[in-house]
Amino acid sequence: MKKIRFSEIFTIGVFRFKHAFDIFDASLGKLFGYFLFLNLLMFLPITSQVIGMNDLDYGFWGMDFDEEVPQFIADDFPESCRIYNNQLDCGVEHIFEYEFENNDSVWTVYFNVPDEVVYDQEHTIVFYRSGITLSTSKTREFILDYDYFNNTDFGDINDLDDREAYDLLINKVFLSLKDVFTLPAILFITGALFLTNLILIIAISAISMMFKFNQSEFPRFKNIIKLLIVASTVPSIINVILGFNGLIAFTTIVYNIITPIIAFFMYRASRLHLEVKE
Repeated sequence: MKKIRFSEIFTIGVFRFKHAFDIFDASLGKLFGYFLFLNLLMFLPITSQVIGMNDLDYGFWGMDFDEEVPQFIADDFPESCRIYNNQLDCGVEHIFEYEFENNDSVWTVYFNVPDEVVYDQEHTIVFYRSGITLSTSKTREFILDYDYFNNTDFGDINDLDDREAYDLLINKVFLSLKDVFTLPAILFITGALFLTNLILIIAISAISMMFKFNQSEFPRFKNIIKLLIVASTVPSIINVILGFNGLIAFTTIVYNIITPIIAFFMYRASRLHLEVKE
């Protein structure tokens, strides 16, 4: 097989359409690597959006604090409790317990809990000595650290109004949860989109094989896959621009429509170029 550099594949996909048939000499593995590169490039906007999200969707976790702030937050927190160096220290052994209702569910907050104590119940937020455990169900538990709570003195909370106390506590819990959630969310979203794009390429390639019935010189299935991968270069670049301008919702439409159109023009340009040479 002829060796074709990535730079050549890129230029064929952007403006050298008449040389599209040259990519048939490249290995399918190299073209798959190029396809992976294009998808990673295309997913940069949505990845940066997930990493940089600041508005937390409490509803996703079955909670809603946007309008109603639990009254207990600003009332009865133990004034002796402090968090330094990712450790909660209250100076006493007593476990403080609070309850509040949110979205028709009763949540329980346990405070100053020794690390060896285990609570096997749903809708709990447990402030252990070395971290936080958030349980939204009996099978859905998240273990968080105190990074967002460092140098917090709970004695000062009783002097705050409800909203300020809420920002200090509940919001920090979910900010910690966001750090845990970010990587799995990126892997899930990008993986699903990558699989969708791959299925599109294979499906269009399979459908295009109908042209072989009346065109014996029509490219083979494997080569059509290569052609569609290279044809997705321009749509991928367009999607990066759209994504960073807040138009991520349109990226799938752009990719699904423009990719086969460009593949057609690449095929026609290459076919005409061969006819002229002959």
